[in-house]
Amino acid sequence: MGPGVHSPKHRVHDAVEWAMVKGGWVPAVLGTFSTVAASVLLATIGDLSKTDQIARFWVGVTLSALSAFLFLTLDWWRRKTDISRGAEVAQYSLTLSDTIQPMAEAIAAMPAQDAAHRKRTVVKVAALAASSLQLMFQAVPSLRVVVYEFNKKNDVLDVTYNVGRADKPRPFKQGDNGRGDAAFKMINSQEEPLFVEDVTQGTTPGWKGAGKIYKTFISAPIKSSEAAFGMLTIDSPASGSLSKNDKGIVLVLATLLAIAMAQRDKR
Repeated sequence: MGPGVHSPKHRVHDAVEWAMVKGGWVPAVLGTFSTVAASVLLATIGDLSKTDQIARFWVGVTLSALSAFLFLTLDWWRRKTDISRGAEVAQYSLTLSDTIQPMAEAIAAMPAQDAAHRKRTVVKVAALAASSLQLMFQAVPSLRVVVYEFNKKNDVLDVTYNVGRADKPRPFKQGDNGRGDAAFKMINSQEEPLFVEDVTQGTTPGWKGAGKIYKTFISAPIKSSEAAFGMLTIDSPASGSLSKNDKGIVLVLATLLAIAMAQRDKR
């Protein structure tokens, strides 16, 4: 093959590389759109005995799976090209096939379950989300993953599931003029995850000195278009071990958790 002539395989690779690197905003925008559309569809489902409502449910689940695929594929590609570490690439590929699918399948089965079974399914989905993040960020020193949910009075974020570092996460209490108020404000006022590179720097109001052990964290609200359920967070004592590029992954899993919790709470 002469100089300057690329094989079809190389041309395909070059096209994908352009789409992911220079045109990376395209899958990001599509992922955001499908996440919002899925949340709206699933949050407004009515009687699932009706054909049109069943169709809305499956469209919502499909859009959620599409969001996960787009966000994780984009992040995987960036890590592959920027870091080129075979083990990490393999872990992200594993997450695409072995994490999102069982979460989507568990959520899809919820409409046919009774209330007690739906509660158990949410615990399963939370465990899958937490273990997935632990797997994807296994290179982060002393990583901890925590799922928080509002209590019945909606004034405390209680720990419902956590994995990773041994120190026990504390609840967040509304009205404490500190980390609790900061967490509640984040959940109620924004859709994007919050990334704090170093809590000791005090650059984000309410979070300075919030962690006695952790220094950096990403927290994503677990919420639908109609209700907020809690927060999914990852943290580490090593500042700089997480970055803003990691927010998309946490957001996708928080969105799937919100879908599961919305199904659990339906009458």
